[in-house]
Amino acid sequence: MGNRDTMGKKGFAGAIATAILMSATSFLAGAPIPLQTEAGLCLPSPGAWNIMPPLSWAINLLLLLGITGSIYILNKNYAFVPGNDMTLPGLLAVMSFSCPWVAGTLNSSTILLAANTAILSIAFTCFKQRNATRELFAIATILSLGTMVQYAFIFMIPAYIAIAASLKCLRFKETIAFILGLVAPYWVGVGLGIIPLSDFSMPDISGLFSGIEAKRSMLAGLTACAATALGALVGGLYNSVKLYAGNSQRRLYNICFNILGVLCAVCMVIDFDNMPAYIGTLYLVAAVQFADIFALHNIRRRSWWLAGLCTLYAASFIMTEIQFFF
Repeated sequence: MGNRDTMGKKGFAGAIATAILMSATSFLAGAPIPLQTEAGLCLPSPGAWNIMPPLSWAINLLLLLGITGSIYILNKNYAFVPGNDMTLPGLLAVMSFSCPWVAGTLNSSTILLAANTAILSIAFTCFKQRNATRELFAIATILSLGTMVQYAFIFMIPAYIAIAASLKCLRFKETIAFILGLVAPYWVGVGLGIIPLSDFSMPDISGLFSGIEAKRSMLAGLTACAATALGALVGGLYNSVKLYAGNSQRRLYNICFNILGVLCAVCMVIDFDNMPAYIGTLYLVAAVQFADIFALHNIRRRSWWLAGLCTLYAASFIMTEIQFFF
């Protein structure tokens, strides 16, 4: 597989510095605001939490950096990307911060990405467990709590059912535990009178081609998202042969990421006005696929290719900001 030290510590430090610079620029210059339809089923979404802008930016920055570190630790424990290089967390940092809709202030995309990172860390411990009821209950509870503030979590439910089945930990008891986990937060919230029934509302879902004229101002950001989705798909197909011939557990972990990636790509089309909520998770899946390419294949001058990839995302950030102003 060649030398896997593609990014290294110095490269990772540069990636983090670039990410922080993009985040600060997005906050100070004003992030392009996409169409706003994000909503929870019964509680305000992150965009309506009325947090002071500097504090919201700081929380979002720390949360994204924390996710970057968590992904590094998760990969160190489960090795879904071979080796112990900094390529995966470095790529994730540059890619996630390259979207001004994600990097500026606390938002649904960061919340959903943080939840998916936490859930994956729980799900991976369930692999071939004889009893995974507690883990499945915890996963469903996180998803259920998430639906209260962002309905995009609803679409994650079938993804994690498929992931649990892939990890061979979805049996009758685990299924019951998962259902109870989904019900419990609403049962407690409504039962104790914390959430009045009058606060419940159904989301307004709009597809890609509704109100297309209003979406032209988002062209640069949409192009980056579409290219990322396509790159993740091509990368997944390119890596599949190597993964199939290698470690079966690593292959299953990568399948888990692929399930999330496909779901996010589909949701970004059918739930387009809420598209920014899915970007962070899509970029995580793409970062895993790109990192796998560098780890699994012998690529000449891989550090140059990696630098070029990071430069493209930095350029997409600049173009999105420029289009916002002009």
